[in-house]
Amino acid sequence: MSQSYASAGVLLEPQMKDWLPSYVNITPDNGTVTARYEGIPGGMVKLFYSLTFGSGTTIGSSPTITLPLNAASHYISGLNWIGGAMLNDAGSQGNLGKVRIKSATTFDIVNLLLSSNEMRDDDITATNPFTWTTGDGLICTAMYEAAP
Repeated sequence: MSQSYASAGVLLEPQMKDWLPSYVNITPDNGTVTARYEGIPGGMVKLFYSLTFGSGTTIGSSPTITLPLNAASHYISGLNWIGGAMLNDAGSQGNLGKVRIKSATTFDIVNLLLSSNEMRDDDITATNPFTWTTGDGLICTAMYEAAP
């Protein structure tokens, strides 16, 4: 469950802590999740998230993941790029992606697609940017301002 940085006490001694994300359109099942965050003095939060797909992991259209701490209210849904991502097709390719704030409590990861000489956000689906299967992975790091 997300909370404010003040109530979480993250300004005392910054160190990486685990958080248990909730999901929309992702079911980790027997996949391997690593979700860590650190509160930084001044109200910033940095996070590391990875999901390596297991045989029962599924992903749907436009999945979202809860943030470890609520985001400040000035972020605009889907427009604020707060980090980078790698979308890994095991043994084949890696696609670059970005991490965006979706709401005060969630983020998403999108594929970066070159289209007409412009980089565009390309929503993840079960078959985009590739068909997700065992061994594939989402890996990201991000930094954002937490709600006071």
